[in-house]
Amino acid sequence: MGQISIEVLEDNFIRRSSSSYDLSILVGMDRFFYTINDNQQNILVLKAYQFEEEALSISGVKTEFQNIFLEDKLLQLSYASTKIAFVNSKFTIVPNRLYDANNINSFLEHLIDLEEEDTTLINPIAFCDSQLLYRINTPFLKLIKNYYPQAKIYHFWKPLLLGYANQTEHQYSNQLFINVVDKSVAISLFKGTALQFCNIYHYKSANDFIYYVMLVFDQFNLKPETTPTNLSGMIVENSEIYHALYRYVRHLNLIKLPNYVRMSKAFKDIPPHFFFDLYSLRLCE
Repeated sequence: MGQISIEVLEDNFIRRSSSSYDLSILVGMDRFFYTINDNQQNILVLKAYQFEEEALSISGVKTEFQNIFLEDKLLQLSYASTKIAFVNSKFTIVPNRLYDANNINSFLEHLIDLEEEDTTLINPIAFCDSQLLYRINTPFLKLIKNYYPQAKIYHFWKPLLLGYANQTEHQYSNQLFINVVDKSVAISLFKGTALQFCNIYHYKSANDFIYYVMLVFDQFNLKPETTPTNLSGMIVENSEIYHALYRYVRHLNLIKLPNYVRMSKAFKDIPPHFFFDLYSLRLCE
């Protein structure tokens, strides 16, 4: 089973009250995160599992998910709502003016391989008048629905973009957002609250990471010395990637805890930006 890398359990978490709590899960190719929240936006439980290196395949992730579910008794409780987001690069965002519900795979077939074992799912994104289309392994999806038949399913871009849009309220200029997860860098550009661009890139080194970030700066003629660049996900200031990025981009910010989440002192050692994508599942309808 994946190793627990972070675990915080509030003293006031009450198992018998779980049916009044909300469960949020984020699943990637190398990790499994979840929070349990009450109806006052307080996070009561935060747990992060890191998968073993050999699990980095869909069958490996499926096995890890099963093992975690069977071992972690908190995941077996009944909750008021369950939201699950999947991290992968099999997605596209289509404006509603171009969207054709009868031909959804045509939007994906030129971007990714449409593997037979995958299913296409759709998440509307109202704030940018678009549809998020993505592919997920069908047997894995069936497994999830077997454990959580009432769960709402999302691609991780939906909570992430909703969280970023929340951050840009009352803003009018360009802002770049960078989220680090699963050896991937998810980059999005907003002008005010309007989404201009988003994509996810896999990287192997700090040089790869910087290349993809600067590619977006070049593509949109952004100025690295003045464009606010906001970081979330698994990145720390004392890291090779952060120091390399700071050599090129001077206006770097680590995202603060969003206003739709509350934490007690029990979470004081958890950097607020680490789980921004997971926290933002609260914004998904």
